[in-house]
Amino acid sequence: MGKSETSRAYAKSLRPALLAKLKKTGKVSDQVNQDTIDVFFTNQDTLQDETKLAFQKYDADKSDNIDPEELFNLMEDLGMLDGLSEEEKKELCDETFNESDLNNDQVINLSEFAVMYKKLISQREVLESKGYKVPNIFGGPLEEAEELRVRAMKPMLERSIFAGRPKEAAGDYFDGASLRDKMFKSDWARIDKKPSFVQFKLKKGLALMDKESGKPKNTPLATFFKKALREDYDMLCHCYAYFCCASADSNFATMNLEEFKLMAHAAGIREAGPGDKGGGKSKGPGFIMDLDQLFQEINVKELNTSKKKKLEMELNVDDAFLRFEFMECIMQLALQFPKTDDVKIALTGYMMYIRNTLERECAVAALDRNVYRKDRLYEREVMGVFATYQAELRRIYCMAVGGDLHTMTQPEWLWLARDRLGFLDTHLILAAEAAAPKGGGAPTHKTSFLDERGLRLVFVWSQMLSADEIKGMEAYTTMSFLEFLEALMRCADAKDLPTRQQLKDFGFKSTLEVIEKNEFNASQRKPKPFVLPRVEEGPVFSTQKKHSAQERLEMMLDFIFLMMDPLCGSLLLGTLDRKSLKVAMEAECKELHGSVLW
Repeated sequence: MGKSETSRAYAKSLRPALLAKLKKTGKVSDQVNQDTIDVFFTNQDTLQDETKLAFQKYDADKSDNIDPEELFNLMEDLGMLDGLSEEEKKELCDETFNESDLNNDQVINLSEFAVMYKKLISQREVLESKGYKVPNIFGGPLEEAEELRVRAMKPMLERSIFAGRPKEAAGDYFDGASLRDKMFKSDWARIDKKPSFVQFKLKKGLALMDKESGKPKNTPLATFFKKALREDYDMLCHCYAYFCCASADSNFATMNLEEFKLMAHAAGIREAGPGDKGGGKSKGPGFIMDLDQLFQEINVKELNTSKKKKLEMELNVDDAFLRFEFMECIMQLALQFPKTDDVKIALTGYMMYIRNTLERECAVAALDRNVYRKDRLYEREVMGVFATYQAELRRIYCMAVGGDLHTMTQPEWLWLARDRLGFLDTHLILAAEAAAPKGGGAPTHKTSFLDERGLRLVFVWSQMLSADEIKGMEAYTTMSFLEFLEALMRCADAKDLPTRQQLKDFGFKSTLEVIEKNEFNASQRKPKPFVLPRVEEGPVFSTQKKHSAQERLEMMLDFIFLMMDPLCGSLLLGTLDRKSLKVAMEAECKELHGSVLW
């Protein structure tokens, strides 16, 4: 047996001792311990293989040793010498060589090379992370420590389960600043040419008719409107996404009339009644406006358009706002408040009013979706759990969409999350309905449970943005597998689930047992108390949680696997039988689709 094989066998012999030590600490479940250890040793095996290949590659003279010249070639290929002078390159290589030559024989053997190579790879990752520009895409500037943490994410993400995300999105793991600029330019180009907005500009002094050409020409006031809209564009996109999910059985990517009215009412507009004449100040709060008429005027289809424009209009359904139409609507609404004759003050004041409204309605909705990715999703431990159970999660995804090559539509997501896997916190919804006064309305997302609107929001917030909402309509109405993983993490932070310690302390066999008993108790004529003290995690979808993201995700996956196969055992309690789970999934897939899709 060679030296590499001997060391590998020795490393594997350490698994039982390491497993026993981890079990003794009680930090994670037995099953997760075993899977984590397997992943760890697999990664070590991979690194040893890479090290051996690198050694053979740079041992140019086949002497079974690395000399200073060969080390120089290695460091140059790794990019460690970029930007250095010849003198600095030699100094760095000599220093690295002397540190690595532990027995001072003027060459580096394989064992010395293995230690050195691992260190060089780590140093390269640090250099790469320093070159990763962190844009201001988190709703505000980051503190220095936080910015360094985000910079260090990129090398880790490139080797994680989310490695393919930049190819799916706009070349990054976050919705970047340049992408948002493209989104705004696309939206403004469409707004500025709309007949309804042209009439609005002429009426409000944003444009004047040019005598020579006979066409409207924008004034400096239009430039101000464009700049003001760009400054608050991200916030308005958050507002649009939140209210697009307000009504059931609608397209999450567009805003229908019902959703538009909900947004307008929240933003201080009162709908004109039978006794109201025109717009203006009402006797009650807010201002009077004919919302149906405004919705119809902005949403009207254009006639005599070009072939390209006709294709766009086919995708722009006439019973709902797209994002650019919503932006036009906001500008029109801003000037309906007759507090001042200065349209600049009216616009900036109304933008502030909308921001406050959104934060009041749902503080989490006012946050950029990148904040959640930064604080919860892109954690090494979270990505490790996803990698461990990737096969099971991909089977669930395939079963919902009908194949590995398809993306998940909105109805498929609702079927899977709401109907098949039971993500809704039914017991808490029933309790809230019982406690609410009659006519009190639906609960808001200031509460801490997962309802159907929450599922719609999760779908939208888990998607990466697309520059053109019409050309990229598929990206806004479907979800990739990686976006599906993000959706699961967001649901994990929102759903009411028992912890591992609670299951052990109260003697429950599984998460499913707790949830079923809670739902039964809540559905009684005289509701009974829940069987476990509820874990208070803060506002739904908040990034400030009592438990780590890894713990929440493991709790969620435990529930999901039990919903797929109640007899598969518990991930949290270390009794998960992955073979039983796979058999159950295959049987259900055959029943749904006639064959196994993976």
